[in-house]
Amino acid sequence: MAAMTASLPRLVLAVFLVTAVSVPEARAADDPASLVQRWLDSWTRLAGRFQQVVSSPTLPREQVESGQFEIARPDRMRWDYEVPETKLAVTDGHSTWLYLPEDRQVIRGNMEALRREGAMALLLGGTRTLTEAFRIMESGQVDGRLELILEPRAPSQAMVRLDLVATLAGRILMFTVHDAAGNQVRWSFTELRLDPPLDDRRFSFTIPPGVEVQDLEELSVESP
Repeated sequence: MAAMTASLPRLVLAVFLVTAVSVPEARAADDPASLVQRWLDSWTRLAGRFQQVVSSPTLPREQVESGQFEIARPDRMRWDYEVPETKLAVTDGHSTWLYLPEDRQVIRGNMEALRREGAMALLLGGTRTLTEAFRIMESGQVDGRLELILEPRAPSQAMVRLDLVATLAGRILMFTVHDAAGNQVRWSFTELRLDPPLDDRRFSFTIPPGVEVQDLEELSVESP
């Protein structure tokens, strides 16, 4: 289990944050991208349940995990993995932390570094809009939902494409991150609560005693 878990942190943590520098495109107020942006602009805190599905040429089968999440803009998140095993991912505004209790391991990431290659800033919001961060390659209504295929304006090894599915009102239901190696991470969101009361203390992380601490940058160097 430890070997399999160690192969995933870079892939999963890399989708947490993204930035891009670009000039926004003019779009109609009711097109899919604008509807999604309107929903993103309607809240500053978000909580709900998630399912994460990792597909990779190096994995024998899809890896499915689920749990609860909390987001407090502009830079804090908490992801409590519950199934099939307990894990905790926290972004505290300065660093990212992935705690793997079964492996007695903590993986620490540099938030500024992660901002250069990831996707979760789509939910964190910030100064960049959807069309400032992505080119809209395809968009439309399919089976009563909005579907968009997005290309990062600043592509990286960690993300070359983002597929997004939302309700007709623009509420994000899921997105799938494709990386340059052919890996995919799909996030699905349910039971969403907009602007719920959240305890700010839940966005801090204290390293438990006796665990191994590794830096995400070191794992990246070791990865083939």
